[in-house]
Amino acid sequence: MAVKIKELNNANIFFTALIMLCAVILYRYNSPGYYLYYMLGVYFVFVFLLRIDSRIPIGAALALLLITPFLLIRNLENYANYTATLAYFLLVIGVIKQFAEYLKEKPDKIPRL
Repeated sequence: MAVKIKELNNANIFFTALIMLCAVILYRYNSPGYYLYYMLGVYFVFVFLLRIDSRIPIGAALALLLITPFLLIRNLENYANYTATLAYFLLVIGVIKQFAEYLKEKPDKIPRL
């Protein structure tokens, strides 16, 4: 039994990259921290509306986690903390989306309480 892997949509990857770029710009210009939460809330809604694959926010989070140690090496601790926070929220969004995809694919295999 072969597992079919869905193709990734370039528009969805671009949308995620745009959200991450906006987050960096907001931090760069000392915007209040709650803008990040508003932006991630909007992204969370668009993940479901645009049917963005759950691998995209998870991949973006992993990319941000790969960048974080280099920021720490350069003594940019504030940027590293912000990047790690952004990565955490993207992981949460990706896991919630994966759970929703799981529920949609196999509703008969969900255990009933």
